[in-house]
Amino acid sequence: MNNTFTSVPKARNRIRICRMTANYTQKELAYLLGLPATTISRWENGSRIPGVKYAVGLSVATNRLVDEIFRDFRNEWVEKINQRVKTLDKGRKNSTITINDDKK
Repeated sequence: MNNTFTSVPKARNRIRICRMTANYTQKELAYLLGLPATTISRWENGSRIPGVKYAVGLSVATNRLVDEIFRDFRNEWVEKINQRVKTLDKGRKNSTITINDDKK
């Protein structure tokens, strides 16, 4: 099963835009989050993705919702989960699972 995400380029650009809109340098944002500036650089160049703890910190520091910053990952997860649910449903009798994406 393919676990790669095509959303990384979109998320990295959104992280950079959120940081710049909040008027922070990479070094300043890193200081606020208690991280080295190289970590912010890695997020923005797509070689790393923030974990939940730092995604929340990023959202607080830039005054953006986590879902706003990482919405493309959510959309991809909805697609992946729905595909996997179909596989589960094939093995079930009288039961269907549906994942709704009301966030689009």
